[in-house]
Amino acid sequence: HEANGALRSLAVGKSFAAGGNCSTCHGADFTAIHPSSGDLETAHTALITVSGTTSCSSCHSDPPPLTDAADPKVHDDCSSCHEASGALRSLAVGKSFAAGGNCNTCHGTDFTAIHPSSGNLETAHTAIITVSGTTSCSSCHSDPPPLTDAADPKVHNDCASCHDANGALISLAAGKSFAAGGNCNTCHGANFTGIHPGSVDHSLTIQLSTACASCHSAPPPLVNPTDPTIHDSCGSCHDADGALISLAAGNNAPNECITCHGSDISTLHPTLSASHVATPGSDYVVIFATGSHDSAMVGDGEVYIACATCHNTDLAFVHGNNCSTCHPSPADTVIGSWTGGCQQGGCHTTYHADATTSHQSVDNQCSQCHNPDNSVDSSACANCHAAYNPADTVPPVTTSDAQASYVGAARINFSITDNGKVGVGITYSRVDGGETQVGSSVLITTPPGIHLLEFWSVDQAGNVESPPNTASITISEDTTPPVTTSNALSSYYGSANIILTATDNSSLGVKTTYYSLDGGPTMTGNSVYVAQLPGTYSYALDFWSEDWAGNVETANTVNFTVTGGTGTLRLVWGDSDDSGSPCPGDPNAAANWTIRRGGASGPIVATGAGSCPGWSGVDDVVVPVSPTPYHVLIDWWDDYWGYWEQTVFTDLDVTTAGDLLILYY
Repeated sequence: HEANGALRSLAVGKSFAAGGNCSTCHGADFTAIHPSSGDLETAHTALITVSGTTSCSSCHSDPPPLTDAADPKVHDDCSSCHEASGALRSLAVGKSFAAGGNCNTCHGTDFTAIHPSSGNLETAHTAIITVSGTTSCSSCHSDPPPLTDAADPKVHNDCASCHDANGALISLAAGKSFAAGGNCNTCHGANFTGIHPGSVDHSLTIQLSTACASCHSAPPPLVNPTDPTIHDSCGSCHDADGALISLAAGNNAPNECITCHGSDISTLHPTLSASHVATPGSDYVVIFATGSHDSAMVGDGEVYIACATCHNTDLAFVHGNNCSTCHPSPADTVIGSWTGGCQQGGCHTTYHADATTSHQSVDNQCSQCHNPDNSVDSSACANCHAAYNPADTVPPVTTSDAQASYVGAARINFSITDNGKVGVGITYSRVDGGETQVGSSVLITTPPGIHLLEFWSVDQAGNVESPPNTASITISEDTTPPVTTSNALSSYYGSANIILTATDNSSLGVKTTYYSLDGGPTMTGNSVYVAQLPGTYSYALDFWSEDWAGNVETANTVNFTVTGGTGTLRLVWGDSDDSGSPCPGDPNAAANWTIRRGGASGPIVATGAGSCPGWSGVDDVVVPVSPTPYHVLIDWWDDYWGYWEQTVFTDLDVTTAGDLLILYY
């Protein structure tokens, strides 16, 4: 009404003769009546507050704005609580705000029900807590910090990292406001060394590369200043703000040595590399053993060649930059005396041992090795073998003898060709993406199933074969142990030599054969030797085998005896053992004897002779005990008749040590 009582504003022209209500003046358009700003928004600061609730103000603004569309944490539109007609909706339905309200009025007080640990809340935290905007934290920490990664100790991995059961901020977050978001510094501050004490566990961050383990400790400690081979201070990798520096810059964790340092030992250790260059000289390589090539072969089948013709002399490179190939052994056999030779001390005591076998395939291809005059010199090696060429830029090609399927373990061999010839290099392999192995073969003992083998080589000029070659192999389970037999006899005279023969149904066969004699130490091998002792002794031999799948055979047992020692055959002329030497009465007396085992045509065991003067007429011949009888033939001079007579003794048993048989002739 005006002062004179006339209707004013929205009431002008309205009739109230029959009464009226809000719509009479204001109409039914709620949004037109209630604009989203101005007095209405101000009025809602009394109707809906954050204060008075438990902990909500840690993250939510008070009063909750109605129009901040950029903030998903708040009521950012009338429709958050009202229908188009203005009626309350969703969680606000049935609630009274005549006396005002707060978060609990609609949402209740169960923090975990309101804030599930995944979904929208987790997504919302990517804006509340960030790593970006802080100094250097992103070198090691993920952005945004995940809330549910329990495997990563470097992050907030649970709501309880920052909130108590009611949702209140705790620990370093207590009293901090995240209404406008926050970052690492909001709670932790900017003092890097205060946040990260020197004892922080880097064992998961920095792993030791295989090639480095020969000389460097794993994991690399951070606080051992007495060891120059490791990172001995935070400053080795971080600046004062914690940012990664030097070789570590831009390399995010977790990593290993080669991530920052690379794998070229010559570059990493220049002074060390200078002392690791070999001067191997020249030597003979036996291509064919004498007589093994053909009947016309002359000489020893050797080729005299300079090792450097085929081999790079940079030891670090040719040994795959793996110090453990030589250190601590066999390097310990040449340190202080090494003159650059590859065969010194315990280094390469054998080399090219398989040359004869490998060269059988070139038989009947004479011109590959021989000059027109049939001579052979080292230059012919280049017809088949790739010579070392530091200017080479072509990577090698690696092949394998992998089969499609194996029973139990599998051993796979690799061969290298380089520029179409037999190559020299280092072959690497890995199974199912696992640890990289080095060598010309790989033993696979993985569980049954289908497995992926990758393999590649690096030639002597440093060319890397890429991508790796692959082979899919199927390994079937092997649960059957080996079977071992022996050729043991029940008794032996003299020593016993027993051969053990093992067989197995797996692809790789028997791994090891074991034996134990009379319950003694367990030995390995396929031959058992028992030396003789004087007398007869009984023995028990236990033997068994194991295959590559770990199946162990139940022990077998054989019992046998070994009889050892000697007996004596005493040869007596007449009664010389009683009357003395025959020489005084028969100055021409003489005898020759032959002793055989097993009869007149058996193997000769002993021979001898005696004659006057100076002969006693009694000769003791010591013979081994034997189950086979001895045969003795004596030729003696008959001075009366003037010719040689002969005496034969047969079936003479010497079966027990110390036996004495007296034979008169």
